Amino acid sequence: MIPYGSDKRFYIGGCVLAAILLVGYNAFTIATLFSPPLVSRSEGTRLASQKWMRLGNKLSLIADETPKDINLETVAASFKEKMNTVEEAFAHPQLQKAAAIAEEPAEGVKAEPTPPTLGGILLISGGQIEDRFFVLIEDKLLKENESINGYLIKKIRPEGVELIYGDRALFVPAPDVLFSSDTEN
Repeated sequence: MIPYGSDKRFYIGGCVLAAILLVGYNAFTIATLFSPPLVSRSEGTRLASQKWMRLGNKLSLIADETPKDINLETVAASFKEKMNTVEEAFAHPQLQKAAAIAEEPAEGVKAEPTPPTLGGILLISGGQIEDRFFVLIEDKLLKENESINGYLIKKIRPEGVELIYGDRALFVPAPDVLFSSDTEN
């Protein structure tokens, strides 16, 4: 028998431990070769990953097409020159008079406010609730039958929002979407 604490017993124990670790590693490697992984990516995750890759490719193409040596002073001078031309055109007295007449409402006609700016449409679905649409207007999240600036939100659809102002109906189309997690795009 080999006494406790001796170098020989220490080396034998180390060899046995190394052999067990080697057998375990080999068994794990063989198991992964013969069986597929237990966890795989879901269809939604795969589609989202593909969309991110397409978006990255589009952004890199845009970056490749932009000129590298832009002279900002030339661009600023050109912009300032065009703005001066526009200001001179609007400074003409007859044009200012016509603009003032166009901005005045006709007698008996009440001027209505400008339609609200539509920021986006949000669909919440899944679970045990029915699909619900929300709309982002003027940086506020609203739902159907709520109002903003005198406009009543009658119906929210993926294509846009139906608004009512007094007795007049108005349709505001949904803004263009640059990226969505929707699986149809």
